[in-house]
Amino acid sequence: MLQTIIVRGRMKALTFVCVTGLSLLVAACSSSDGSPADIDAGADVTDVSVIELVTADDPVELLTTKAAEGYAPAQRLLGNEYFSGKRIEQDFVVAKALYESAAAQGDAKAQHNLGVIYYAGQGVKSDHNQALKWYTLAADQSVMEAQYNLALMYYAGDGAETDRAIAKTWFQKACKQGSEAGCYAVESITDDELDAEGE
Repeated sequence: MLQTIIVRGRMKALTFVCVTGLSLLVAACSSSDGSPADIDAGADVTDVSVIELVTADDPVELLTTKAAEGYAPAQRLLGNEYFSGKRIEQDFVVAKALYESAAAQGDAKAQHNLGVIYYAGQGVKSDHNQALKWYTLAADQSVMEAQYNLALMYYAGDGAETDRAIAKTWFQKACKQGSEAGCYAVESITDDELDAEGE
């Protein structure tokens, strides 16, 4: 039986598509505690195979088939499976390779996920310059979590020169998409702080 459940949380509504005990997150959320947003574990309703996935006997097998065919959303979602290790053995190196394939096709969420991997050093040596690159590509395509993470990096001078004005711009973009942490950061960055940085 296919059932859609809307769960309202602090950040935004999350939609779960549930089929006989299998839950597939359809919308992603960012962390509300100010820490970098994690891997985007969600599938969009625009990911053509969402219904196929939730009704498949073996969603991982279906993702593997679709990923091998070069379908970027399937590559990203299969990467999520390897990253989380919930249904298959966790393997950050395989997750990274799948994200790279999807990102090369312009998949913004895969680009964000690469940013997370490089920032945290999961399956690769931590490289904040690479994280900045991938977050920027995803943020430019309006991935809220990437906008927030990119803002954090500019605010702290982590992988980039400290630039609170650029940070505030990215926090504002994340805020407009529903990031409470982004909205809080926008309110927290004062004009005096921006002026002091410009001196």
